[in-house]
Amino acid sequence: MSDHFHNPKDASATNSKLLLCSLFITVSFMIVEVIGGVLSGSLTLLADAGHMFADAFALFLSWFSIIISQKPADNQRTFGYHRFQVIAAFINGISLLALTLWIIYEAINKIYNPTPINGHILFYIGALGLIVNSISFIILRQGNHEDMNIKSAIIHVLSDLLGSLAAVAAGIVIIFTGKVIADPLLSLFVSLLLLKATYRLIINSGHILLQGAPSGLTAETIIDEIKKYIPEIKNIHHFHIWSLYTGKNYITLHINLAKEEHDYSKILKKTKEILHDKFDIEHSTIQIEYDECIDLDC
Repeated sequence: MSDHFHNPKDASATNSKLLLCSLFITVSFMIVEVIGGVLSGSLTLLADAGHMFADAFALFLSWFSIIISQKPADNQRTFGYHRFQVIAAFINGISLLALTLWIIYEAINKIYNPTPINGHILFYIGALGLIVNSISFIILRQGNHEDMNIKSAIIHVLSDLLGSLAAVAAGIVIIFTGKVIADPLLSLFVSLLLLKATYRLIINSGHILLQGAPSGLTAETIIDEIKKYIPEIKNIHHFHIWSLYTGKNYITLHINLAKEEHDYSKILKKTKEILHDKFDIEHSTIQIEYDECIDLDC
């Protein structure tokens, strides 16, 4: 087998440390919220603790995917282990979806069957959550924003910030008005916001796993651009473009030339320059042909 492997770049040690720090903060406060939710009878606190559990799981997977992605490519996995980042994001999305749907169900049940809630406990723990989640957010903002794991972690922490804000608001309403329905209503509102973000996470990661075309890139656009600058091309076929993970795009294609005497190496070099300069595609596999495609599945 060829020695040419697609070795992954070294994963960022800084990102790994930031994720671990945020994970510790998230798990610690999640325990506090569970205790506070049980003592106060607040669904908002328990729902936010559920969010933080999902976020802790997401942070762990993000951290673990960085560790795994450092493994070099080998004979069995010539692309390396970077795709694990996308798998982690997809798993995070599915678990968040299940959790969010459960919280929505519980919130609706609480609306029709309200229970007593200690507004003071709800307020104080929610306020503490705002502080804790803000610290976690600031920590993660120091990471590389182009890293899928850091992006995912930031979104999760922002959802926790919303949950803490909802707890504070519900606590204030209950303290001054006694209307405990504010708790499940705000919990429902935050869950619906989380549902939208969860949907995007599942769709985006699922699209990459299905080897869909990267966002903003289509076969028609790329083919037209190549043919515009290389008139010797008769047609382009057997075209495939996909992402290994966010920001790392690959392309394979066949170029059919009108005449056999064309300078193949010149056309190949020009095509690769167009793909790199116009579409930021660094890795391309191009087959140049004359007259007809020689592959059996063309």
